[in-house]
Amino acid sequence: MNDGDPETVMATIGCTPPAPEPREQGHPRRISVVGTTGSGKTHLARLLAKKSGIPLYELDLLRKTPDGRERSNTEFFATVSEIVARDEWIMDGHYRLIRHMVWKRADQIVWLDYPLLFTARRLLGRYFRNRIARQQSQTGASGGAVASESASWPTRVRRFIRAIGEQR
Repeated sequence: MNDGDPETVMATIGCTPPAPEPREQGHPRRISVVGTTGSGKTHLARLLAKKSGIPLYELDLLRKTPDGRERSNTEFFATVSEIVARDEWIMDGHYRLIRHMVWKRADQIVWLDYPLLFTARRLLGRYFRNRIARQQSQTGASGGAVASESASWPTRVRRFIRAIGEQR
C-alpha cells in the first residue's frame, strides 16, 4: 500500500471526508491557517481561537502521538478526518496528505504569504531565542521553562527550502 496516497488511506480506514456544507452567513466556524514555517500561523491561530472560543488544532502536534512518535499517514489521516467532521475548528498548518479534506470543509482559509526574507529572519530569531533559553535552563540561569517546539529544526529548514521552491 502507498501510505501517502489520500485515496488509498481513505479506503484503508474506511472513511471519506464529508461533503462540503452550504456556507452560512456570519462568522466562519471552520478556519484553516496556512503559510510557510515562521510566518506566524500558530500565533494567529491561537489569537483566533482565544477570541472566538473555537477549538484549535495544531497539525504539527497532531502528527505525533502523546509519546512523541510520528503517526503513520493512516493514523494522521484518521485523526484529522475525525476533527474536520466537527462543526467548529481552527486548523494550524497544512500537510499535502490532508489539505484537500481540510480545505474542502473550511469556511475560511487564511494564507500568510510574507516575503521569504521576512520569514527567514523570524525563523532565525526563534531558533536563537530557543537556543539561549535552553542553555540558560541547563545552567539554571533562566528559572523558566523552555518553549516546546512542535516541529524539529531540521523539519523547519526542509519546509522553508520547499517554500522557496513553491513560492509563486
